[in-house]
Amino acid sequence: MGKRRPSGDGMVRKRDDGRWEGRIVVGHKANGDPIFRHVYAKTQKALTEKLHQSIECYQDVELTEDSRMTLGESAAYYEETPPRGEFVLVVAGAEEKAEEGCTFEAALDLVRARMAEGLSTKDAVKQVAKLTGFAKNLLYDAVVK
Repeated sequence: MGKRRPSGDGMVRKRDDGRWEGRIVVGHKANGDPIFRHVYAKTQKALTEKLHQSIECYQDVELTEDSRMTLGESAAYYEETPPRGEFVLVVAGAEEKAEEGCTFEAALDLVRARMAEGLSTKDAVKQVAKLTGFAKNLLYDAVVK
């Protein structure tokens, strides 16, 4: 039987491909499920070093699954509270506003334009239905015919 690792030292295992995998819990989702970070190395010793670096990096970090802020809010927040470790900032453009009195033909043109941009029929219909208020099944049937 192998030695027991100290509490808070992460999980270590040898994979079928010969590499060593380490995993630590760095936060929790809104529903309570853990958020994991994985590290890999060729040897157990190298993995242990990487794991300890990751544990130090994420120590005292408040990590949540999703934090929605405007760009201005996030700039102000990180100006007051410098980030520790890594973080990801996803920036998206503002959603298009539905036009008042959009006709069904105009909605079909929007679907075709999104399909021309490379979206699947399903995704294009879903976006346009949300934007215009027309039923997805009606838009889909009209585009496919």
